[in-house]
Amino acid sequence: MTPHVPALPAMGVVALLRALLKRPRRPLPSALPEIVTEYRLDRLPLDDIARYRAAFGFPGEHIPLTWWYLPAQRAHLAT
Repeated sequence: MTPHVPALPAMGVVALLRALLKRPRRPLPSALPEIVTEYRLDRLPLDDIARYRAAFGFPGEHIPLTWWYLPAQRAHLAT
């Protein structure tokens, strides 16, 4: 049996016009400061990568493509 999911409320004309005509409250500054961040991975954690391969069933000795998301995620969360 499929669970019942209620329908989204209808978009009224007033709400649609308000969304279409909405303007920013204050102008953005003409020049935003440059944000410079640098992250380094001096060496690959081969033991951690081996445990990752074993945990998720990747065969061989290569670095799984999905492993590269882990350091990228840390960098994204840090900024």
